[in-house]
Amino acid sequence: MTPNMFRLLPLAVAGLAASACDSDHHTLVDLSIEQQTSIVYGDENTPFPVDDPHVAVIPFDDLRSESRYVDLRRHLRCAGLDPSLSYIEIRTLDSVQSPLPFLYSLEVAPAGTTNFVPLADFDGLVAERDLYTLADPEFTVHQAGRDLIADLALSDKPAWDVRVTGELTSFSADYMLVDVLLDIELSSDTRACP
Repeated sequence: MTPNMFRLLPLAVAGLAASACDSDHHTLVDLSIEQQTSIVYGDENTPFPVDDPHVAVIPFDDLRSESRYVDLRRHLRCAGLDPSLSYIEIRTLDSVQSPLPFLYSLEVAPAGTTNFVPLADFDGLVAERDLYTLADPEFTVHQAGRDLIADLALSDKPAWDVRVTGELTSFSADYMLVDVLLDIELSSDTRACP
């Protein structure tokens, strides 16, 4: 793999929403955090070849960088990844053939470690502008990865790294841009988290 084979685009916290209500002196709090990144495979000089998995490790932002998380943390009792709101999107695909068979895996580890556990695996055909949620049948979601995110989101260090592996299995692409979005739901009600 050449150093220019893929690039990571800046990580952004795409959205943050919170609600709270006071009922009988009990505060109910729900908080949604979306973490998103983009990964570029190939460039004008080096295509994204067949049967050559490309791996990237992306450090996602520490949840404490979000003021609403810090303000509400003492109320939060559960956290979970919502597969129906988390997705990959093929934003750009420059290839002679489309759709393309594509294998994609997401693994998660505590920030700064290499203790990755599987989060989700994708096996399907992709074309430009396709969006697949982790709840779609092309994905297999692993409970071990969901459990780790839930534990880390409420830990003293609420941050994780995501290792992404992408592989084309039949045809190459000159250029491919894939967005990854993880939706984390947090709540003061232990029954409210996915």
